[in-house]
Amino acid sequence: MASLNQLKTKNGLSARTFYTTPALLSSPPALFLPRAPGAALCAPRPPGLFPPGNAALDGRPPPPAPSPAPAPSAGRELISSITLQAPLLGAEPARLALRCGEDQLMDWILSGDLEWAFDLRRAGARRSCLRILTESIVLLQQRNRLLTPREKAAQRLHPLEKVFDSMFHHPRPFLFSTELARVWACSPHHVHNLVQDGLLGRVDKKYFPREAARISRQTAFHFMQTRRIL
Repeated sequence: MASLNQLKTKNGLSARTFYTTPALLSSPPALFLPRAPGAALCAPRPPGLFPPGNAALDGRPPPPAPSPAPAPSAGRELISSITLQAPLLGAEPARLALRCGEDQLMDWILSGDLEWAFDLRRAGARRSCLRILTESIVLLQQRNRLLTPREKAAQRLHPLEKVFDSMFHHPRPFLFSTELARVWACSPHHVHNLVQDGLLGRVDKKYFPREAARISRQTAFHFMQTRRIL
């Protein structure tokens, strides 16, 4: 490795000659100039050096932390907003919401702790098409206990008409197949299959496959009434 004396600059001076040049020593660097009495240790911070709002560097107290958002209420407003988007849920979403297995879910349905469960399968189908009222799932989560025998007996007297009317907020005598598919959480093709099985009545005499069929409201209500799991 070359020594310090062997390093050359562009002017041909050695490193030692450069640092001992009398012209440089005649004016000492500004960092080593004597500080006047009462002067600040460092120059004031020029404006805009740090972004505004940095309280630790600006010397200002930090702004108060924003208050946490209030938790959503667990009352009727929450239940209504949920059931408006998805009035019925399938077995898998219900199981995930209640954090239980399929056997436990069926036990709650058969015992009455989960009210308003329906099997919307086709005629002669082996596989069930379970649908549970979303409000029943929310009520079970809020209740966090099982119903008493007296509560279960009173629950069986609840009319299905109010539940059915809460799903379809209009008095029309017919329901569109797309509307039934949305409420029942199934495909429009499944609704058309129920029509072909004779479980739902169609209002239109002529049916076009690519258009939404008009289903009799009375037959849809009767279908849900006969498919309720008690």
